[in-house]
Amino acid sequence: MPLVNTIQAEERTAFVAWWLVQWFGHIAAAIASMVIGWFVLAVIGVFSQRIAELGFVLVFCVSSAAAGYKLNKRYGHSAALWVWIPFLVLFSVGASELLHTWNPNWSNQSRLSYATSNLFTNDCGATECLYAAICTVPLFGSVSYALGAWLGERRRTAMLVSLR
Repeated sequence: MPLVNTIQAEERTAFVAWWLVQWFGHIAAAIASMVIGWFVLAVIGVFSQRIAELGFVLVFCVSSAAAGYKLNKRYGHSAALWVWIPFLVLFSVGASELLHTWNPNWSNQSRLSYATSNLFTNDCGATECLYAAICTVPLFGSVSYALGAWLGERRRTAMLVSLR
């Protein structure tokens, strides 16, 4: 029996490694779709420093959701549904940094108001909306990618069932 257990362990290891490669591939695809969103913004002429406004975030969400849908409809892998996890960690680190570096001596806002204005509004103050660009937009884009991938997987499954 030790030989069987060894083979099963090797198969599990190979599966986990393959799944992680797929996951990192989908993360790269989500990042690429957000870069495409930047180019779309540049081409249509609405690119500005205030990227936290809804119109800007919407472009990232649409480009990410479209990429997730298209890729998962074609290749269909569950790893695409989990691409938002590293971006949630990044968002959490950014929010934590904003909350912990706030000081009432130089801020005219409350701690929570300061963090939310830097992460979610175009009233970014001294940070030039960098927290929105680095933390919030990628989180929204990755969640949109995962939702698009989920819809693509459902469509793929429906197409496969109809072929039977």
